[in-house]
Amino acid sequence: MARCRVHGRRHQRRSVAAHAYVGISVVNGVDVAKDAAKIILLEKDLTVLNDGVIEARRSFANIMKYIIMGNWRNR
Repeated sequence: MARCRVHGRRHQRRSVAAHAYVGISVVNGVDVAKDAAKIILLEKDLTVLNDGVIEARRSFANIMKYIIMGNWRNR
């Protein structure tokens, strides 16, 4: 079960961000939000996060491909 927390600019919401699995903040956000966040975006745009997920999946697929090829050659 995934947890998602959305909060605004108020620093009182630090406890909300701390209980989320992944907290996201922007680079010019308040210090409390950045401290609670696990991801800090350098741009105010979520497409950066989407591009990162796509690139990570591509890298993971390539790593798995080479592991499978390496195991197949060793048999």
